[in-house]
Amino acid sequence: MSFPKAIHRLLTKLKLVAIMRLGVIRLPYQPVPYSSGKGRRYQGTLERWNATVSVLDTTRSCSVLDVGCNTGFFSIEMAKRGNFCVGVDTAGKQLMVANSIKDLYQLDGVTFTRMKIDPENVSSLPHFDTTFCLSIFHHWALQYGAVGAISIMKTLADHTNGMLIFETAQTNNCSEKYRKVLPDMGPDPKKWLEEFILDLGFNEAISLGQFGVIDTDDDTRELMIGKKY
Repeated sequence: MSFPKAIHRLLTKLKLVAIMRLGVIRLPYQPVPYSSGKGRRYQGTLERWNATVSVLDTTRSCSVLDVGCNTGFFSIEMAKRGNFCVGVDTAGKQLMVANSIKDLYQLDGVTFTRMKIDPENVSSLPHFDTTFCLSIFHHWALQYGAVGAISIMKTLADHTNGMLIFETAQTNNCSEKYRKVLPDMGPDPKKWLEEFILDLGFNEAISLGQFGVIDTDDDTRELMIGKKY
């Protein structure tokens, strides 16, 4: 590593450490380099990533949309593997951290943008090979109702050429505020999610398993994959 590059990396590291320690994000959901937080939030993200990467096609590069990207963990991990990634979120603080991590790793294949996706503007997004849509559907249901959230997902599915990675709160164990607005998933949320993904136009719906919900002891969610052939 040349001297100027080493200085740049050091300054980027110091910037990232300062951002975290100044309390911009006190309890990040996703792993952040040099952060002191190593709790269940981190572990849950890593478990989901390990399950996801096991089914990804690593033999070719693809384009990736990460909706609700937070601090960019999934986008950055995909970019490290040679993919072109766009992370979208509404939270400026999280995007600040994501861009700092991008600079730290000197990644050219990932970009982050601030955007509030709604039923009207979602159609403006381009097509991608792979879409990550993790823990955001229930927030859309809260803002736009079940019909609006489903409308967003239908458009995202239409704009996804290959694979959707999807997770949402489930009505069997979520808080009352989400239970009121989400579609009723009945006694078997896994079956409901499988049918939902197939209805979105995917040829196959696969569960990668159940993963713990942050800040609860017993609740779990299904991590789902939708595939188009």
